[in-house]
Amino acid sequence: MARIQPVMALVTLALFASGVAATQVSRDCLGGCAGSHPSFEPVCRDGRMWYNACYMLCQAPNVTVYERCPASPSPSPVRSRPPPPSCDPQRYPYATQTYHCESDCRTYTLVDVNAGCMPNWAGASAYCESRGLELAPWDTDASNGALRKLCAANRFTCWAGGRTPDGLCPLMTQEGYMQYQGCEQPVRFVCRTKTSMCSSPPPPSPNPPSPRPPSPNPPSPRPPSPSPPSPPPPSPNPPSPPPPSPNPRPPPPSPAPPSPPPPSPLPPSPPPPYPPSPAPPMPPPPPSPVPPSPPPPPVCNPRTAPYKNTSYYCQNDCRTYTLYDIDAICMVNYGQARAYCERTGGELVPYGEAPAMGALHKLCRDNRYTCWTGGRDERSGLCPLMTQEGHIVQQGCEQPVRWVCRTKTPYKNTSYYCQNDCRTYTLYDIDAICMVDYGQARAYCERTGGELVPYGEAPAFGALHKLCRDRRYTCWTGGRDERSGLCPLMTADGDVVQQGCGQHTRWVCRTKGCEATCDLKYHNWYVWVCDKGGQAYRNWCYAACHGCYLYTPCAAPRDSGEPATGDNVLSLRDGGYLYRMWTVDAQQRRTYADADAFCAGLDGGGGWALVPYTDLAGYGAVRRLCANNSFTCWLKRGERDEQYPLMAADGSLQMQGPEQRVRFVCRQRQQQQQ
Repeated sequence: MARIQPVMALVTLALFASGVAATQVSRDCLGGCAGSHPSFEPVCRDGRMWYNACYMLCQAPNVTVYERCPASPSPSPVRSRPPPPSCDPQRYPYATQTYHCESDCRTYTLVDVNAGCMPNWAGASAYCESRGLELAPWDTDASNGALRKLCAANRFTCWAGGRTPDGLCPLMTQEGYMQYQGCEQPVRFVCRTKTSMCSSPPPPSPNPPSPRPPSPNPPSPRPPSPSPPSPPPPSPNPPSPPPPSPNPRPPPPSPAPPSPPPPSPLPPSPPPPYPPSPAPPMPPPPPSPVPPSPPPPPVCNPRTAPYKNTSYYCQNDCRTYTLYDIDAICMVNYGQARAYCERTGGELVPYGEAPAMGALHKLCRDNRYTCWTGGRDERSGLCPLMTQEGHIVQQGCEQPVRWVCRTKTPYKNTSYYCQNDCRTYTLYDIDAICMVDYGQARAYCERTGGELVPYGEAPAFGALHKLCRDRRYTCWTGGRDERSGLCPLMTADGDVVQQGCGQHTRWVCRTKGCEATCDLKYHNWYVWVCDKGGQAYRNWCYAACHGCYLYTPCAAPRDSGEPATGDNVLSLRDGGYLYRMWTVDAQQRRTYADADAFCAGLDGGGGWALVPYTDLAGYGAVRRLCANNSFTCWLKRGERDEQYPLMAADGSLQMQGPEQRVRFVCRQRQQQQQ
């Protein structure tokens, strides 16, 4: 990537000069890209994807380096179409929300506020068209802003119109990002009027002061004599001396004369020398307001809804997985899905386990369903969801979606604490209802924060005898020679033999050592501490492992190999970046401006900066350094943000004033090793 990025920077700058600059004449930057760069060439930066680099520069004008996105996966084969929703979108009494955009003089309508009958993309488009409207496109500035106002501001996910790669459909997430996903999932949507009222001519002003319809000859009650037609000047008499006329009185110079009598009793008079001005045209009628929405339908109750479900038994982990609400009659948000699973004695399926991921693919992806999954990071504010293509994405937690529960672990276990090495050893599956092969046993131990017990250590060997041999069980053990192709197993007689790795048997896990536990729980904590005698420990957890509970921060030993970040700075390397948090003792808390300037000045301007809150990977890194330690930290503000972002001690994002003094995290991109 280090070699690719400079090239990408030049490409971006060239694109900016050639294409985006040309669109500066127009106020619609996104709309200009549609003409200058219409092809789908996705580019990515900080975990976000844009249709191509032109669109990226419109929404992130300060970006000069980007990355090629991974190739889009081909749509999964559809084994069976999901059943249509039980409701009819064309007849459903939707609750709506309307917004009139002054930028393009169009009316935008968010449809199905209450999520009572959300359609797929085709159904949303058909609904808009049937009412003389169109699905609001994402690729113009005004429409994109309206989508953000109606959808992202309400934490809704919405279908949009506009350019999209083949086989996928554009969708705005709850965070206001555009994604291209499968077209069959049920989602809210936004329609807009097809024509802009900005192009309509303004209502005509009153007739110009000159050609006024000629009035009768000066206000004489008598009809004018049929004289030759007078020239255009308004005076009925020629400019020469006034000839004798039946009315010797000159026109009264006084205040406005009384209105002439109605023209009806006048005898016919010669036609005027020029036609009267036509009546002013009527201004076009204003667009009809959207009729008031009918009262929302009654909210469904997940406890009593007559769900149609389907289940799958996984032989790899001996669990039953159940997909709920096939017909989408009462889909639920993330909290409701998790509560439903727990209430029925199960759990929301975590996506981080191989058997669980396979079950989710079978139940959700293969049926083209979007489903809630378990494994949520509670501090993120987002929730994991499997898309129709089988990808796990983090989105807002309030949208209604199907979900999958599974039965809880069927294992009956027993544990033994060994005082010789201060570890706990656990024998799994006493009743032999779901025994596993060697790879599954090792993965299970690692997933639970432990390790498969190695037979080569005396305390471990004693624990294996106590748990396995003394009960006449055969058990997998650790300490495998990866080159042999075989796996170590303790027989019922207590002998360790090397056998094939595919057979199913019980197994024993153990907790890791004290310092290994510190590495697992506090692997980013590089704040060295010293005891009274000057002995240095990597952090307070290491000190506690050695019985030291009274310590002071101190410099890292020169031979430690740890990042030389000072006494109170936490460090983390993740995703190609080095992150540093100032400081544990809170002695360098700063205002937003000071923190921003501090990061920019590190290493003489060596590419350090505050972490943008819109970067999901960066946000996760800051959470590990700050929220996991109950610290509040500044994040990088966006150009259009009125307030200043900080991560609260509970991991939530807050927008506040810039003058308070809090901790902060700087990061720097690291060069990849050649």
